Amino acid sequence: MPAKTVPAIAPALVRAYGSTMDKSKSKAVNMTNENTGLVFNCYSLRRRIKAARVGRFISPTSVGVHGGFEYLLAKMLEGAGDCARDNKGKTVKPRHIMMAMEMYDDLKLLFSDVILPGGGVVTGVQTCLVGKKDQ
Repeated sequence: MPAKTVPAIAPALVRAYGSTMDKSKSKAVNMTNENTGLVFNCYSLRRRIKAARVGRFISPTSVGVHGGFEYLLAKMLEGAGDCARDNKGKTVKPRHIMMAMEMYDDLKLLFSDVILPGGGVVTGVQTCLVGKKDQ
């Protein structure tokens, strides 16, 4: 008995109707941690930006926004860890985060109106209260 031959299907029909053999690569942006080089998940941040409706002002898909957030967080946590170590503590508390925000000038400007619960009072004397030195 001769074997039955399957008729050849035209390649144009296969592309038109799709085939399991002919899968094209997705053109969507791949924002995984391996590709971006960032620590935190870009998809999670994009979802939170959209939920907070900040997406009207900032493009929620940009990895640059995520990199900026990660930089600020790393700088703040580094300063808070230094403050915790200076105060002989093993854990970072809200007080240490508040002191770290006051230690860096750029963070001080960014978080000038922020009130941290448990942060305490900012140490230091305002310049207007300091008397002038005799010359």
